[in-house]
Amino acid sequence: MISLDDLKAMGRSLDGQILTTLDQDKEFKIEFVEEMGFIFTPVSSGKPRKHQFRYAQEVLKRYNETKSWHPRDYRDITRNASYVLPLIQLVEEKKRTRILRTPIIAGNWKMNTTVAEAVSLVMAMKDRLDAIKGVEKVVCPPFVSLVAVGEVLIGSSIAVGAQNMYSEEKGAYTGEVSALMLAGLCQYVILGHSERRGYFGETDEIVNKKIKAALKAGLKPIVCVGETLEENEGGKTGEVITRQVRAALDGLVSLENLVIAYEPIWAIGTGRAATEEQANTTIRLIRNVVGGLYGAAAQELRIQYGGSTNSANIAALMAQPEIDGALVGGASLKADEFVSMVKQTAQAKQRRR
Repeated sequence: MISLDDLKAMGRSLDGQILTTLDQDKEFKIEFVEEMGFIFTPVSSGKPRKHQFRYAQEVLKRYNETKSWHPRDYRDITRNASYVLPLIQLVEEKKRTRILRTPIIAGNWKMNTTVAEAVSLVMAMKDRLDAIKGVEKVVCPPFVSLVAVGEVLIGSSIAVGAQNMYSEEKGAYTGEVSALMLAGLCQYVILGHSERRGYFGETDEIVNKKIKAALKAGLKPIVCVGETLEENEGGKTGEVITRQVRAALDGLVSLENLVIAYEPIWAIGTGRAATEEQANTTIRLIRNVVGGLYGAAAQELRIQYGGSTNSANIAALMAQPEIDGALVGGASLKADEFVSMVKQTAQAKQRRR
């Protein structure tokens, strides 16, 4: 079932682009007008055609009933059906692809828990998390607990992740841990977190080097991007996010084994989460930026939200079409809270299907 909101979202993402009618007969440019509808302009010849949302709603109603791809079946509603149907087709394709994106909930424990505390925490969650299907679960304890936590989770469906790594394989880098050292201890690694960028001066270039090293070693990077409060209030979110995403992916031949986490810096640890609409809009932007680099593969990329997520707001966030999970901070240190978040994610994603 396709809704008008689905069609609007597709229109926004395609604003200004060139599409082709389903019979490959005519190219046209699409423009999205928020309060009005769509404007379709044939590329070769012809005047722009305005298509109001109320007509799109009628086309959708009939399509949902008949599943017809023939413009003639909609002529009593509008003569613009040949331009609307390609949009509907793209929404259908996106919905099919979205179902294949298994949501991923990762707990970033940061600099918390001793080895004994880490083992106790994961044991309190293991059986309940293992029983939840349809969601990939990851816990990211401190380096010193990776082995102990990993041993507890052997044979379970719960993956282990590291919180950082260095870009070089080995050498005189006192205190650093390489991807080769992590391989075999964990499956995921968080890279580019705002705390690493802010406290330790990690640049976009450094993050990119770490991503390449992680992938080379067979690890799956969870790459964090996000804007500051000043950048957000200054209307620079799109500019900052676009720069970070492009820099992170520079030189990568594919998106395989990659996860991106949108973590607005102003929401991390502050209790002030982005609204579900804000998060979904920015994650849609990220997917569009990635789509400009990798084409349709962007629809398969999982993009999480992170920043003051908890059991009270996770369901609303996970109901959004672009959000594929969460990178959870403080709430992941509470067994009942984290289990509830994973369970609610599974339920929300099932309802969306």
